[in-house]
Amino acid sequence: MATLFKFSEAASLALHAMVLIAVKDGEVVKAREMSAAFKASGAHMSKVCQRLTRSGLLSAHRGVTGGFTLARAASRIRLYEIYEAIEGKVVLSPCLFRNRSCGGKPKHDCIFGRRIMSYEEDFLRYLKQTKLSVVAATSDLGAL
Repeated sequence: MATLFKFSEAASLALHAMVLIAVKDGEVVKAREMSAAFKASGAHMSKVCQRLTRSGLLSAHRGVTGGFTLARAASRIRLYEIYEAIEGKVVLSPCLFRNRSCGGKPKHDCIFGRRIMSYEEDFLRYLKQTKLSVVAATSDLGAL
């Protein structure tokens, strides 16, 4: 079944992992636990966690009891930072074709008007304004 809204698997894993780690509130969470919880490849989960660590969002703990914790308080992390750590800076586009306008028209006329761009702007605003702590507080991921 198709969906209209698509995130890469890496971005989805990153957002879910960060919420899970925030919910665990200081507990060290292993990449293998997260990959099992999200039914994802362990190697892919590890790579996502490495990128989040390099971006300063996670702290890695080595050894048998190792895993990941948040590098700073969840109240100081916005969802956009997580997304950007995986996907890079967001570039909004007025067209589904991304780098070209419908019919080659120079004014970016689209069969959907400005609706696509408007949805992207709204969601980007949500990501930039929403703190990880807010999402974690309403999440049921702690039960995993």
